[in-house]
Amino acid sequence: MIKNKIDERFYYLMEFIKERNLEEMIDAIKQNFLYLKSSNLKKYYTITNYYNQYKLWGCIDLNNNDLELIENNAKALIYHQKDFEWFYNILNDYKSKLILLNILTYWLMIDDNKISKLIDNTYSQYFDLDLISVNQDEVFIDVGAYTGDTVAKYIDTFGKQKYKKIYCYEMVSDNIKYLNSTIKELNLSNVYIRDRAASDLNSKGFINSEKTSSVTQVIEEGDIEVETVKIDDDIKGRVTFIKMDIEGGELKALLGLKNKITKYKPKLAISVYHNNNHLWQIPKMLYYLNPKYKFYLRYYGGRLVPTEYILCAV
Repeated sequence: MIKNKIDERFYYLMEFIKERNLEEMIDAIKQNFLYLKSSNLKKYYTITNYYNQYKLWGCIDLNNNDLELIENNAKALIYHQKDFEWFYNILNDYKSKLILLNILTYWLMIDDNKISKLIDNTYSQYFDLDLISVNQDEVFIDVGAYTGDTVAKYIDTFGKQKYKKIYCYEMVSDNIKYLNSTIKELNLSNVYIRDRAASDLNSKGFINSEKTSSVTQVIEEGDIEVETVKIDDDIKGRVTFIKMDIEGGELKALLGLKNKITKYKPKLAISVYHNNNHLWQIPKMLYYLNPKYKFYLRYYGGRLVPTEYILCAV
């Protein structure tokens, strides 16, 4: 149902997608990249170099006809238009709806004006006080704890009295050293570091480097073996709040948490930007586990490429 200009723009985009096949969508996105290249070469290379550096969404090189990024964007829009429409309709505020609309529009148009308007500096990432509240009995799980930056933001936002336990999952040894230092500097108790990767299996995986990094992924083959665990099995008892940012491993980690999510219905702040399809797959999974969740999107990323958009479920 169209109620305002945001709805109108969203359903216009949906109709545009419906009227095109995959080849037409690929060509439309390619033409928009070519226009950007001709009109602002510096911005074009800044954007394409970013995509090619991180490779999460596919690479792009128009000079050599490498259209992986364009094809991935087009496939997400064409094959999952109904999924995005479902997601739009269950989002609980128009701020969230506008974020979804502008991300999808960017995938098509490569228009950074759609992204720069979304940046939210009101609250710390993951801790929107209009959505998230905590108390002294909070059991907070930080999946992808990195060097302790999120724990520090939690304490800065809510204070040292507003948790019972904190569990930090981090698999890179250099990061764990910094994480320990952060916890020590903050003088925190009842914080437990799990030096392993959250996943859907209690097994083994690999990483390629132990450099301090926020973008390390678990892979099937690599230089360093890491333990993978289902958090359902790794932590006993109740959890109340889960933050997750693990470079594309979110779906597997959530599968390893499905029992706790179903039973305890914790607050969730989940990164959904590491894969185009996570933007609909993760909310659908969580809706299946708990249809009473209310969903919100918040954007904390940069101005040129859409990243750091967070799904909040409460």
